[in-house]
Amino acid sequence: MKVNCIFSLFVVSYTALVIAITGYFLPPHTATADELGSQMMFDVWKHRNGEADTGLLTGRASKPKSAEPPMISAYIRGNIYFNKQHGVLLSGDELEIKLLDVSRQDAPAAVIATQSITAQRQVPVPFKISYDPAHINPAHRYAVQARFLRNGRECFINTTPCYVITHGHTNNVNIFLE
Repeated sequence: MKVNCIFSLFVVSYTALVIAITGYFLPPHTATADELGSQMMFDVWKHRNGEADTGLLTGRASKPKSAEPPMISAYIRGNIYFNKQHGVLLSGDELEIKLLDVSRQDAPAAVIATQSITAQRQVPVPFKISYDPAHINPAHRYAVQARFLRNGRECFINTTPCYVITHGHTNNVNIFLE
């Protein structure tokens, strides 16, 4: 009986000592998995699989989130036509397509996006120009300009404005070069 009593006293004393030492070295509150959030759990998973360097010692992700959101692209699609009487497309001919902000009449049009296409031997020539919708102001007016270049010299251009995006205009256009 004395042995059991002494053993119990030893266990209780040892447990109290462990709790006291642990309490001394640990901060008053340790964050739980719920408080750390799913990013911490994802870091643990990546660490276990050897996929990334994580901030497991701090409980925070080692890579801060990007301040800029990812760019979302929108598109303008269409076809470019020109009169076949003006000649045929040769290899090396180039079509230059620009999305322009043509709102200000007292200033040159601002270029929002541009695309160059090496012409093929077929008419119409399909195109798809991408732009960042964050650069579009719903109150402004936008137009697509297309130019046909041969050996770097401008041969044809669209003379009629081809409005797109805002004020009820579509993102699908046909452009006629003269």
